[in-house]
Amino acid sequence: MKKIKMIDSHSHLQMKKFDEDREDVIKRILDEEMGIINVGSSLSNSKEAIELAQKYDNFWATAGIHPGDIEEKDFVENDFIPLLLNDKVVAVGECGLDYSFLEEGNFLFEKKKKQEEFFRHQIGLARKFNKPLILHIRSKNNGDAHKDAIRILKEEGFDNRSKNSGVAHFFTETIEIANEFLSRGFYISFSGVITFDFKKDNLIANIPEDRILAETDCPLVAPVPKRGERNEPLFVRYVIEKIADVRGWNFDKANSIILENTKRLFGLEISQNRLK
Repeated sequence: MKKIKMIDSHSHLQMKKFDEDREDVIKRILDEEMGIINVGSSLSNSKEAIELAQKYDNFWATAGIHPGDIEEKDFVENDFIPLLLNDKVVAVGECGLDYSFLEEGNFLFEKKKKQEEFFRHQIGLARKFNKPLILHIRSKNNGDAHKDAIRILKEEGFDNRSKNSGVAHFFTETIEIANEFLSRGFYISFSGVITFDFKKDNLIANIPEDRILAETDCPLVAPVPKRGERNEPLFVRYVIEKIADVRGWNFDKANSIILENTKRLFGLEISQNRLK
């Protein structure tokens, strides 16, 4: 069983922004005995995440298509089946709905339906391979994408009996919407946004402690005190510090809870090597 001190539950080390110094970033991660889940956002990107996971013991990967990476062609399930059979692939996604970049117009309905189609396909794969979902849900107007995602999940059989369904990643919505995901067995993951958007403190305080995850979503959205820099997995420490501060925990307690939650959700065979 691998021992790690801390984990970033959602990163993208396979992305181009790490091409020039990826090995240096990875060395820092390994030196700190961290665990990393590199998340796929397209077919090729998922394959690259898996390559990293196979190279390093404390790395895992996911396979899926981000709603912003949907092409005009249809979803091909057989493209993903070999990836999901890999032992280091621990989830399907990131997948879901993202209306934030869609423009009003004649094809808006069709674009939303295309996202829904890809989402449903990936829900099916998660069920088929008994893997959790990593949800990317981003609304444009009054929680529109979140409401649609909840409707779809309900139609696909996710209800209050669902367990370890997955995680609503980079969550920034209301506690009411969070409760809709929680009631369907999902975890809630916080990113660096919470270190500079204090309106999220009430949300952080009210998520059940056994459903909280922490992530960087690197290379995007670095937390305070690294704002303006390229984000990297080590910076998840600042997200955990913020969660600890809001919940009235010390860092070790927050880190231990988050590590255990991540282990449980993704079925990771790890134990905690205490931080010095």
